[in-house]
Amino acid sequence: MDEKVRQIQDYVRQIEQREQRKFENATMPADLWVESGLREGGILIIHPNERIRRRLIRSLERQRHQVTAVDHDERALRLLRKFNYNAIILQWGIFRRSSDLVSLLRKAFPNTKIIITSPKFAWLSESSEGAELGLDALQAGAYSYIPNKYIERNAATCLETALSSPEKACPVLLTGRSCQFQCIR
Repeated sequence: MDEKVRQIQDYVRQIEQREQRKFENATMPADLWVESGLREGGILIIHPNERIRRRLIRSLERQRHQVTAVDHDERALRLLRKFNYNAIILQWGIFRRSSDLVSLLRKAFPNTKIIITSPKFAWLSESSEGAELGLDALQAGAYSYIPNKYIERNAATCLETALSSPEKACPVLLTGRSCQFQCIR
């Protein structure tokens, strides 16, 4: 029995090492990661749901933002090596280690505002567990988080607030309160 447990532990360790090597390739130092000829500006949306991407694009383009949207991590990583976006709206969990990616983005692009969305997130008034997941995104370096069910209605306002804010993270959400857009009143 001990031999089988050891074999399983070895197998799990091998998988973890393989995932770690993949991650290290994606998270090399920022100065080596970003290619020369970096262009700046615009908003990058990384979200697997096409309907949400299309609605966000329409909403943000109405506000005169230049928007690029992709559905998965490989395309996003290619774009991030060529462009420095003003803001990134990122589906939490699209990358296996989202918190590490947000930390890397924070180092590579310190002035880029990152807004995280997830179907698991919630405001504190709805679910303390969902709010804790959102706070994890803030602690990883995101400016703000929006539960998926609110993203289409609130992303434009949240984005405008983030872009105009000198803060590194939303002060309302950091306290654990529900976002009522108190920051823009």
